This record gives sequence, structure tokens and C-alpha cells, in this order.
Amino acid sequence: MGDNIFGMDIRRFSVLFIAIIIILAFIASFANLKVPQQNSSTAQIGSGGGSSGSYSVPGPKYIYNKTVTLSPSLQDLQYVRGSYSNLPAPYYNISPEAYILFNFSKPENNMLNLLLNALEWNASIVAPGPYSALLSIASSAYINVVDYKNTTLQPFPVNANDTENYSKIEIIVKYAKNFQPPSSFQPSWSYPPSDLISVNPPVYKIINETSVKTSVNVQYNEYTYLYNKYTHNQGNVTYVYEYYAMKVWGTAYLYANNQLINSQSFATTFYWYGGEYGPNYIYGTITVPPESTQEVYGSYSISAGAGYKHYQRTVNNTTYIYYIYYPTGPYSSTTSYNFNWYEYNVTLPIKVIVYNGSDPQTLINNKIYNSRNITAYFTYTTWSSDPIANSTTIVTYDHIQIANYTIERIWHAGNIEIIPLLNTQQDWNTINYYLTFNVQDNTVQPPYWISQKMIYSKSAAISWFYLEQNATLAHTLYNYIMKTINKTDFQYWKFEYFVLASQFVMYTFNTTSSVFTNLLELESFYENWSLVTANILNLSAWPKLQYFNYQIMFFNISRIPQIYNNTIFMNITGNYEIYLVDIYNALYYSGFNKVPFGNIYYYFNPLNNETTYFYLNTTGQHIPYLHETLCFTSANYIPNIFYATFQYTAAVKTEIIAIWNGTVWVS
Repeated sequence: MGDNIFGMDIRRFSVLFIAIIIILAFIASFANLKVPQQNSSTAQIGSGGGSSGSYSVPGPKYIYNKTVTLSPSLQDLQYVRGSYSNLPAPYYNISPEAYILFNFSKPENNMLNLLLNALEWNASIVAPGPYSALLSIASSAYINVVDYKNTTLQPFPVNANDTENYSKIEIIVKYAKNFQPPSSFQPSWSYPPSDLISVNPPVYKIINETSVKTSVNVQYNEYTYLYNKYTHNQGNVTYVYEYYAMKVWGTAYLYANNQLINSQSFATTFYWYGGEYGPNYIYGTITVPPESTQEVYGSYSISAGAGYKHYQRTVNNTTYIYYIYYPTGPYSSTTSYNFNWYEYNVTLPIKVIVYNGSDPQTLINNKIYNSRNITAYFTYTTWSSDPIANSTTIVTYDHIQIANYTIERIWHAGNIEIIPLLNTQQDWNTINYYLTFNVQDNTVQPPYWISQKMIYSKSAAISWFYLEQNATLAHTLYNYIMKTINKTDFQYWKFEYFVLASQFVMYTFNTTSSVFTNLLELESFYENWSLVTANILNLSAWPKLQYFNYQIMFFNISRIPQIYNNTIFMNITGNYEIYLVDIYNALYYSGFNKVPFGNIYYYFNPLNNETTYFYLNTTGQHIPYLHETLCFTSANYIPNIFYATFQYTAAVKTEIIAIWNGTVWVS
């Protein structure tokens, strides 16, 4: 049984070899890969295939089959991993029309989340050019599949006993053969909205006022007493000088609108020359609209005049002349004040012009506007007794529908704040509390690039349709392998995945670029790959030893089942790095009959009576490490093939990171 399985696998390998030859031949132009633009209105992929139409030698009878229908949708992007590119906003470009929005070499998130989130970016983050690239990608959801075609994949046994029954299984894949991509964006799609805002000075007027009148009532007591006295004699005349002082004490009462609100005790002394105690201010608080506590005041003064008496009298022939000095009064006076506060109505005219968007709605001061040319009036009232700043936020909302996903686009224009400033004016005993108003404009203006055009890319829609198709295929193949492979063979699951993916691209695509691009995508889901520089023997110049510089692509498929030796795959021992190999120029050298090297088995094709030989490394040497020369003998009549000498130095990077930008792979 093992021999039959192995013979069958050799036939399959010859199919895979053609895929590998195409891939390796295309590597040199890797950095400039582009998916061909479809010239016709209906796109097609390859002529189809499968082993049943490729060989005349009858294969085994398949007793199990599994049918898979590929119906690509945006949801399939959840199986694609990547991240955003680190190119600068808002263009994310490497040339005027080449935008790189995603980085597939850093699988930090799934591509569905990344795409939907990027479509919600506002106009300050992404310019129309790259946003049109995002919408072109989303247009893949609107590709109309005209008809489907089947292709058949055959799993490879991974052990000699075929315990998984892979040799008896066929996987029938129904894929979109003809499809119609959209000719433009969906009618309701647009670039995200933004707002151009202009603000005029506020208009305000007094609509109400409140007044408070204060008064003071003074009640006091007084007591006059002799402060000082002295005399002097001149003959029989005695001069007497008396000086009096007056102590005054009492309470001042402050009234506001005839309501007592405070009192204040006082005490002072006036001397014979009189004077004034005051003005003294007495303060109190009162509540005025809008329930604001304000301080008011009144004043009072206590004064005394200067009194003088002069008289004489004679006692026992002595004349006494009296000079008496004393304060007169006391006299009290008060001052009333009028306090006035005002209520203002403030109106701020705001002009908003909404650019772009599909059906934008602008929210200003809790009111929704559906127009693109908006004049809004932001109005509020405030008292000078409690001046309050007020602001309004301007936000424009918009959405587009992409398949089953609603994409919300929001432009946060910012806010506009009205700031009241107190302007107190006093006219004698009348105090007016007025307000003036300033405006603080904290809005952002639209970026200059919003007027640039959006250009639909049909090729991007097609490319991402293929990516979605590959994503769902990759996910299906992975799940199939995980459910069918034995634990003892689990180390070969990447090998099996590569086998099935390679068959699919060979059977369904008919150009070198499309085979390469789609295989690279399928491999990128679950396998690592890289490119390295190598010196390749030019077989077309044989027997002259002539080499040319080229690149070899490595796929990390971990392990190759032992039953296949090294037919198509080579294991670099030590680090288990696997790469696919072929004799590069065998396509151009008839003596090799377009075959890879490998083991000594062969396959006879009765259609053309040609024998395809597979060669084995019979040098007896170990499989080489990196830096060493791959050396093969017994390759038909060529005694030695120095296949590839790896060129590595400390200064040379051996891995090229590739980024898929929606249309091409850029490395």
C-alpha cells in the first residue's frame, strides 16, 4: 500500500513543481508585483483544473469528499492578521498614488477590525486619497459572482500507512469563476464630514433688573466729663482753664429694602476741639436673583463741634476768670446706597458649513441640524449677580452602510465658550453691576485636503475579493486539517496546508503573477516566509559554470513527512527552516525535462511517452547549513550541480518584510 501511495504522490508533486517553478521565476520582480487590472467588465480567474483533468494515469478512487463553497465577504477578513502601517497621516503613502494603510508583517489585530475602524477615521486623520483606497477595499463586498466553478484538491498522506485516509479524500472547492466588480463607489458612500465654523460677536441685552436700597439707623449715648484743668494767678486775678471731653457709644443698624440685615456697635471719644468719627461702613448680605448672596453696605458718621465759654466772678476780692472748652453735639449722619443687578439675554450667532459626508447631522446646543449650511443661535441668560460662562459643543455625525456594517464617522469640531466679564460702575451712591461678554473659540477647522478627489480602484476591490476568498479557504483548510490529522502526525500540518494551498492556486489561476500573489497570501495566513539572496547555477550555459544572483523563497512548514525524503522540500538541519527548491533554469534546459531534483523515483507520462526523473542527493554529505553550498550528483548526465551558495554577511538582512496595500505587495 505504501508504494501505491508514494507513486500517487509523485504524480501530485509534478503538479506542485510547476507551481513552484512559477513562484521562483517570479520572485525577482517581487517588489513590483501588481494584480493585473481587468480590462473587461467581468473578471475571470484561471481555467480551473484538478488532477482529474491533468493526468491520464488513473488515480485512486476517492471514497470521501468534502465540498467547500467560497463566498467571499468582508467577514472573512477576520481570519487575516495585520496592523496599521507606520507611515505618516493623512496620506500613508510611499508615492503620490501608492497608499500603504496596513502592515501584514505585524499580526496584532484581525483585518476586519482594522478596516472597519479605519473607515471610521475622521477627515483630520485620513485624506481623500487613502480613504478612497479603504472604500475601494470595502467595494469587494459588492462584487457580484456570476457563476462558480469547481476544483478538486487531494490531501497528501503524511505517513506510509495513510492513517488519516488522505489518499481516499478529495476536497471539492467551489470558487467564483466569473464575477462583476462594481464600476464605482456605492452611491451613498462619501468622504467623512468636517465643519467650517465662523463665529460673530455675541449680541446681548438687559431683560430684567433687581435693586437693593440700604439705610442706616444710629442710636447712641453720650457722657461729658472734665478732661483737664489748670490755673495761674496774676495779682488778685486767677485765670481758670477747663477742658472737657465727651464719650459717645451706641449701635448702628443696617437695613436693606427696610429689612434689618446687620448691626454694628461703636464707641468713641470727642475732645474739646470736636471732630468726626467716620465714615464707618457697615456690611451685610442679602439674597438677590438668581438666589445669589450679595454683599451690600451703608455708612454713618458721628461728629462733635468745638464749644467755648468765658465768664468771671469775684470772691473775697479775688477775681476768677473762666475759660471753658468743650465738645458740642454729638451729631449723627448716615448715607444710603442703591445697588442694581441685571439679567442679560446673550445670543451667539454660529455659522457652520458642513463638507462631505453622506447624510450629515450636526448637533449644536442639543439641537440637530440636517442642513449643510447652518446658522445656529446659541442663546442663554445670566445675571450679573452670578455671571456664568456657557459653552456649546459642535459635533457632526454621519454614517455609511457597508454590507452588514454601519460605519459611524464623527467630526468633533470643538466648543465655543461665552465668558461674561463684570463691569462695575458707581455714580455717587448708586452702584451698577453690568456685564460684558467675550467669546473663546475652541473649534478646529477642516484640513486643507478635504477638497481633494476620491478615486475608485477596481483592481483594489478585486484584489481584496481574492484576499477574502483566500482567507475563507485558508480558514477552511486549516479547520479541516485540525479535525482530521492524527496527534502523531500533527508536526506535518503545515506541510499538508501548503500542499492543498498550492494545488488550489495552480488549478484556479492562469497567470504567473496571480499564482504567486495568491499563494503568497494563502501561505501568509499560517506560515512564515522570507527571501534570501543566492548564487544560482545557470543551467542553460552548461557545462560552463555560470552563476547569477537571485533570490530563494523560504516557507516554514516545520517538518516534511519522511516518506517524501527531499523531493520538493529541503530541511536545513539545526534550525528546521524549510524551503522549496527546484533547478531554476530547468524550464529552459531540455535535458532536465523540467523536473526538480529529489529522490530516484520517476513518473512515466503516456501522453507524450516522456519520463520525469526525480534525483536524490547521493553525495553522502549532510544536508547543508546556511552559508554552505548545496551540492548534488547523479543528476542525469550532469556530474555536479553547485546549486546555490548563500550570501550572508553581518551587514545583510536575509528577511524581506512585505506589506499588502490593497493592490500590490510592497517589500
